[in-house]
Parts: sequence; C-alpha cells; structure tokens
Amino acid sequence: MCKTICPVCGGGQTDTLLSLSNIPVFVNVLPDQLEEAKEFVLGTQHLAQCNHCGFVFNCEFEPEKVMYDTGYHAERGHSAYYSRHISRVIDFIESVKPVKGQRLLEVACGGGEFLAEAAKRGPKDVTGVDPSAPETAAEPLNLQKALFDDAYLEKMTCPADILMNRHMIEHILNPLEMLARFRRALAPTGILYLETPRLDWILENRAFFDFPYEHCAYYHDAFIERLLKAAGFEIAAMENSYDGQYFSICARKSTPQPALTPASEAELCAVRQAFSKLERTYTEINRAQAVPGFCAETRRSGKPDLHSDSTHPDGVFFWGAAAKGVMCANLLNQWPIAGFIDKNVHKQGKFIPGTGHPVLAPEQITYELVKTVIVENDVYLTEIQAEAGKIDPRIVVLSLSSLL
Repeated sequence: MCKTICPVCGGGQTDTLLSLSNIPVFVNVLPDQLEEAKEFVLGTQHLAQCNHCGFVFNCEFEPEKVMYDTGYHAERGHSAYYSRHISRVIDFIESVKPVKGQRLLEVACGGGEFLAEAAKRGPKDVTGVDPSAPETAAEPLNLQKALFDDAYLEKMTCPADILMNRHMIEHILNPLEMLARFRRALAPTGILYLETPRLDWILENRAFFDFPYEHCAYYHDAFIERLLKAAGFEIAAMENSYDGQYFSICARKSTPQPALTPASEAELCAVRQAFSKLERTYTEINRAQAVPGFCAETRRSGKPDLHSDSTHPDGVFFWGAAAKGVMCANLLNQWPIAGFIDKNVHKQGKFIPGTGHPVLAPEQITYELVKTVIVENDVYLTEIQAEAGKIDPRIVVLSLSSLL
C-alpha cells in the first residue's frame, strides 16, 4: 500500500510518477548460485511526488528488506574515469577547506577506496563508518563496521572537520533526519561534502533503469537546495559532477529553517511531465524489442535492428553489473541478454539478482562468446570500447543511450 504521507514535510497529498514492480531489493549484492539469484527478494519502486515540498520518494519502500552488511560491493576503482572523478572530488573539497591536518569522517564509506585517496592529502585523522565496511583496513584508515545513527553520535569524542557522504541519502526515506546527524557530527567551522544522483539528469536522459529499489529518495536541482537550507546548511560550492549525473556539494553549518520551503507549481509540473516522457521511452523500447534482433548487419553497422524478425538473434552482453546493469537485466526482459561483464572481482563468477544472468570477467570473453556489448553508462564507453577492441576488434560496443 502506497504511503501518501511525505516523510520529509508530512504533506498528505502526492502524485504517482512511476511504478516498477518485481525488481531486486539489492543491486550490489550478487548471489553465488543461479537458483539463489532467481529466488532473490523483490520489491516495488512506486515513486510519488509530494505536492507540498516536491520530494520524490518510493511510497512502497520497505526498509526491513534492505539491510546492509558485508557482501555489499559498489567499488568502481578499476575504472580510470571513476578514479579521475575521485581525485577531482577531493580537489573540489579542498577548494573550500584544505584536507591537510583535518579530521575526516566518511559516512557510508564502503570499502574505503575514497578515504584512501583523501588520506594522501595529509589529514590528521581518517575515519569511515559503514555497516558493510571490511573488518580490517590498511593504515591510516580507521574503518568502523557500524550504522551512523544517534547511538554512534553519542560515542563520538571529537567532531569532524570534514564530513563526507557519498551516495547514501538516496537510500533513506527521511533525509532531514540524516542531515541533522551530519550537522551534529561537524565542528562549528566544519564542511559537509554531499554527493548523490541528480534526478534532473535521470529524467533528461530518460534513464528508466536508474531507479533501483535501494534508492528510495530522489533529489532534483530545486529541491536539494531547499532541503539543505531546512537542515541548517548553507551551500559553499556546488557543481554537477560525473558528466552531470551527480550533485557535488560543499556546505557549511547555518541556522536551520523552521520548515521546508514549498515547491512551486511549475516545479511540480516539470517533474511530472519529465516522468511521463521517461515512462513512454521505457514502454516503447521494451515493445520494440519484443522480437529483438542483433544480427550480422548489427555488427557491421554498429546499430541494432530493433525490428528484426529473427527468431534466433545473437545474444548480447551488458558491460557493468552494478545498479544500472542489474536494473536493465530485470526491466528489459524481452531483450536477448546473454550475460554481463564486470571488472569488479567481487562480482565475477556470480549472478544477476532477479534474472540469474552470469557475470564474467573481461578475461573470459571471446568473439565466439560475445559479439555485441552494450554499455549502460556513457562515461565508461571510451574505456570499454578500448578494452573490448584489445580482446577482439570485431566486437561491437554500443551505448545504451544511443538506443533510447
């Protein structure tokens, strides 16, 4: 049953924007066995927009289905593009507050790959907290396997000079509560670095595969600024990073507002219209692939014949078994997807939750096995084309966005 009460402002009127049923509740937990993958826990992404504040959230989200622990792997350090992004993020933070000599705290640190890079800039202390953090970490990292909750805050002995939070607030229904914790954990002159997906980018690019169940909250450009003000933060610097896909925000502590400023009717209407276009794109592309064909002509031209009458089309492999890939596997159920390729060793040899597609390492693929590769995220297209070309130049590598 859809909860109509907005978790941010308490508003009781919402509009349904999009509903995706029977999707896996995790996209970065890949089962070891095929049967386990096919029996994976599923949920419904029923996105609604609050007519008062404009917050977009999953009104059917069941948090008890999503318990993070060891085995959750979202590492992307194997990508050259991602590594450059990490370096640019640290430069961005330092444009507001130098890292050297500061106490760093990363909430939702994962395996600590971002903290390890930040530690190279000479901070005084480097702490990460995450329920999926590994039990051990190399010096100088202090990774703590824990939830960042009120109990954790009570045990903190020193406030953070720089609190970094990347790709977490989209996982929680009430971001105001979490932002309040961030504020309490910061020193008076501290800086919050916040990174989260931009709903505007998803909608502009009609990326229907960018709504995993874990992401129960979505932030568009106008809303994120009003949210931070209500939580007691003043934006010091802000940019759209990762080719426009993410918010990168540095914010200072300020006086919290008594209430979140309401959204304008124009803002609400723009979001509704954009979701309508996205839903039409998803419907059309899935219908176009009802009898899909990736034939020899596809490989020669580099363009798939979406209306082929072939009943025995060549299977295609998607490159990337993270959020976008897992969602594509489960949403594009009419496509001839044979499997996935991923450089993350924690995903190789495992299976896509919900569908059971196998995940291979790049070293395992040959032209006899893989003739067509689809890349879900354009930021990785160039490096994947280069890697596939080294394996066999006959392998055609296509961008998913070119098919939309």
